[in-house]
Amino acid sequence: MNYTARILFLYLWLIVFAPKLEANTYRISVLTCAQGVDLYATFGHSAIRVVDSTIHTDIVYNYGTFNFNDPDFYVKFVKGDLLYFIEACDYNSFIMMYAYEHRSVTEQVLAVDSTEQNQIVSYLNENLLEQYKYYKYDFVNDNCATRVYQVFDQLFTQHLNCHTVKLQKTHRSILNEMLIKQDWTRLGINLMLGKRVDQPITTKQSFFIPKYLEQGLKTTDLNNKKLVVTENKLLQFDEQATHETHYNQAFLVFIALLLVLLLSYYLHPLSILYSILSSAYLIISSLLGIVFLCMWFWSSHVSMHDNYNILWALPTNFWLVIKPKNKSKYVMIALVLICISILFHFIGIQKLPNEIIPFILGLFFILLTKWKVHA
Repeated sequence: MNYTARILFLYLWLIVFAPKLEANTYRISVLTCAQGVDLYATFGHSAIRVVDSTIHTDIVYNYGTFNFNDPDFYVKFVKGDLLYFIEACDYNSFIMMYAYEHRSVTEQVLAVDSTEQNQIVSYLNENLLEQYKYYKYDFVNDNCATRVYQVFDQLFTQHLNCHTVKLQKTHRSILNEMLIKQDWTRLGINLMLGKRVDQPITTKQSFFIPKYLEQGLKTTDLNNKKLVVTENKLLQFDEQATHETHYNQAFLVFIALLLVLLLSYYLHPLSILYSILSSAYLIISSLLGIVFLCMWFWSSHVSMHDNYNILWALPTNFWLVIKPKNKSKYVMIALVLICISILFHFIGIQKLPNEIIPFILGLFFILLTKWKVHA
């Protein structure tokens, strides 16, 4: 009788649970790739891996694909019109590329049931359709990392909790972390970004950087359970040590220029050099101001709007070189605006890149000497 009861129980158990076991055919994980040497790889990369044990496929869904051969690539990138798209590729091909580039890859396997797995796979495959695959890339608000989190956020909004809190960081401070040894690139990016990247952000807003997304997923819950069940190191390479002594090249160059500017002003034999340098400062600041103004009103990247660097980089500064006479009122206004931009820096409205401060001080000195002449 006991034997018959056991057989009956096993039979009933198979009827109830076997379909669920068979349906749970996917293994879904998030891949986080380390930083690379090229500019587009500077911030790392995120993707979703789907392993299907039924048909034996291993696919990586990559939201970070773009057409680098587009003749207008840089114009579209700066303007905010560059289209990125999702692409599905074989896992082995994906991992080989990162192995070739010596970039570490970490995998976070997700604790999602069969229903959730099917929803995720359906969502990803739908995104591959021509009418859904493209999106306008925005390096702060919409990129390969934010798109990965968006998959889960859109599908499981009511049940997903990333325990978001306010961070003692901003978009700008996080970008600077990632660009710690790329002085000129960091300077260029910082100059182009306006005050919007200087506001304190939340945990969720930090997910625009892959490594921050990886950290956030560790503390994210789905249906009150940890979303990440296991972590695997798929590729491991020695990362460049961040504690090595590093001299800020851009800062040193501008300090040297400031010293030369001051010396050439106070040493009469170098007066011609001072005239050349002061004209160069005014023209460069004018050109920068024109770029900032264009990006403010022309670019779709909202992080480039409200750029108060325009206060010290006045687009009209070139006029002081072409017609320097009778400009005392203009020079006084320019001096006041530089003071306001420095004030904004110290109270946190918009941070100035450290590298550009010696240049701004040099510009201030030039304007001050011109004001003394015309006053």
